[in-house]
Amino acid sequence: MLKKTSILVILFCAIALAGCKKNPKEQIQGQVPNVVEQDSLMPRYSSYCNGRYGFCINYPTAIFFPQGESDSGDGQIFLSEDKCNELRVYRDSRTIVNNGGFSLQEAYNEDINENLTGRKVKDNRLSDESYFVTGIDSNGNLFYQKSILSGNEFVTAILSYQPGTEQQYEDLIVPIFSSLK
Repeated sequence: MLKKTSILVILFCAIALAGCKKNPKEQIQGQVPNVVEQDSLMPRYSSYCNGRYGFCINYPTAIFFPQGESDSGDGQIFLSEDKCNELRVYRDSRTIVNNGGFSLQEAYNEDINENLTGRKVKDNRLSDESYFVTGIDSNGNLFYQKSILSGNEFVTAILSYQPGTEQQYEDLIVPIFSSLK
């Protein structure tokens, strides 16, 4: 009987001690953020779609706050909480050549002309249906502009942000501007 009791006590203690061992997931969580925690560090995006001209863009909801569509219905401005950085997206007033306006090449040439825009252009590239321009604007802010052809309209999005915030805002360029359609 004593032998059976001793075996039961040892078995009980072994089970109890096994239950006290830390969960391997808890050990990992203390060392490296898990996938859920890493996902929570990534900004969440929402879409702004312009009903009048049919273009859309994604923006990070915790960083930029919509200010309401313009009275003319041609776009929207999104401001950072401190109102020092902005994302602006709009139907460009320049129309395509078929309607007596600009060609994509002409709009691009105008936007890279430092004397005309007052901006210091650092980089630019033209493709068949879009172009981008980056640099420093007339207020000393860094900017990234992408203009696209959307149907018979030019659509432009400009991200402008203060020097010293490059790391935060440059990480947003690809997700924001690749969504411009």
